[in-house]
Amino acid sequence: MNVPMTILLVDDDRAVAKSLNLHLSHMGYDTLLAYSYEEACRAIDNNLIDLVLSDLCIGVHSGIDVIRYARQEQKDCEVFIITAHGNLETAIEAMKLGARDYLLKPLNIDELLLKIANIAKDKDLSRTVELLRREIDDPSAGIFLGEDPQMKEALRLIHQVSDTDAPVLLEGASGTGKNVFARYIHALSPRRGGSFVSVNCAALPETLIESELFGHRKGSFTGAVDNRRGLFEQAAGGSILLDEISEMPTSSQPKLLHVLEQQRIRRVGDDREIPLDCRVLISTNRNLAELTAKGSFRQDLYYRIAVFRIALPALRERAGDIVPLAYHFLAKHVEAMRREVKSISTEAEQILASYSYPGNIRELENIIQRAIILCDENTLRAGHLPMHLTEEPGRERAEVSALSSIEEMEVAHIRRVLRHCEGNVMRTAKILGIARSSLWRKMKRYEIN
Repeated sequence: MNVPMTILLVDDDRAVAKSLNLHLSHMGYDTLLAYSYEEACRAIDNNLIDLVLSDLCIGVHSGIDVIRYARQEQKDCEVFIITAHGNLETAIEAMKLGARDYLLKPLNIDELLLKIANIAKDKDLSRTVELLRREIDDPSAGIFLGEDPQMKEALRLIHQVSDTDAPVLLEGASGTGKNVFARYIHALSPRRGGSFVSVNCAALPETLIESELFGHRKGSFTGAVDNRRGLFEQAAGGSILLDEISEMPTSSQPKLLHVLEQQRIRRVGDDREIPLDCRVLISTNRNLAELTAKGSFRQDLYYRIAVFRIALPALRERAGDIVPLAYHFLAKHVEAMRREVKSISTEAEQILASYSYPGNIRELENIIQRAIILCDENTLRAGHLPMHLTEEPGRERAEVSALSSIEEMEVAHIRRVLRHCEGNVMRTAKILGIARSSLWRKMKRYEIN
């Protein structure tokens, strides 16, 4: 279990309750005891309960009353009813109200533990599904390809820090693979068996960020209709990535600093602190040192999270890796798009290698995906690439300045228009203002494919 289940035991027979409590505590579950209906209600009000084990007869009240209250206050809470005086009508009523199971005394402890273990598996699965739905990025591990010294240094640092619990600050422009690197650190760490939780701080409304990170108690604010675990708790035993930390509101930064320093979290509206049990990773596409100097990011929080900084280079800074990465993305997507593209032409490689990629690796992958869709042959050519790759500011002037004759300028212009028209000769001839036959002759003369 990544998150230990919290089980509430409700029985007016204190000896029975304490005996059962010893068994469950020994198995690693968090347990709470209640010897009356009123105590059970208070426990449900003040704690996030995964499972209630309630005796059917508890003083003047019934376990049926406990079912009603638990399901009303915490819709995800499961309930087992336990009794020495079972009858079919009571069992049917308990099931209709939402009880998960109906058990008879004397309890078979092994059977009970098996049923509880199945509940734990179900809850771990539902939490995993919830976390998967939160995933905001699924980048490719292809960022590790290539021979760029900066990337090799980043990988060396990752291998140095992965087996520790130290916070890691990943710095780099959008699309450089910060999320991939965070997952890689998690995969190499002793916590790899736990959950990896990624939260985009820029996407969370300021009014909800604390609730999302730390959880909340029912009624602690408008809209808090149920008790809820925060993302830090959901990452128990694993790692949490605070993506784009620079966008976190200044009002929330002191609370995050407190959590990191004290290694404890407190749900919104709760007075009880919970030990923090996850590795904290941080990423940003902005210069936190500059933001700190300007006063828009807390200095004490910056020094707390910048224990181990790793800078990821932009794709334009590792130009020698662009073509290998392009081939990686070609192999990754060609089958899914039902194409048989096997290679990239020399001209297309040159265009890809000379583009600046403001969107970094993510943009290169998108370009290759689009080109595969347009390509109906075995080789991906220049005409399959987006026109903007050859129309960056200053690029055309640089090309023209390097030419030594009018003939070379004409060749460059024909190639540029052909790329714009994605190889369509008729459209190209129309834009150039010449007959299609004339264009064919020029292409043959200049050996333009």
